[in-house]
Amino acid sequence: MKLMLAVDIADRLRDAGDFRSFDFENEARALLARHPEAHASVDEVIAAMRQDAFTLPRRAPGELAPAR
Repeated sequence: MKLMLAVDIADRLRDAGDFRSFDFENEARALLARHPEAHASVDEVIAAMRQDAFTLPRRAPGELAPAR
């Protein structure tokens, strides 16, 4: 998986508030649309997101994403 896709996955997961209602498939499709160079499947992105979902720290309300 390409680095920028992995970074966007991590950012999106940190921004998510509640994973019970989080649409992993829709989010994976949106991320892949932004990163066609990654040559990853929806299933691969979903697996990466689910693996990271409960290990990455979440942003506090009002906390800004770091500048790139």
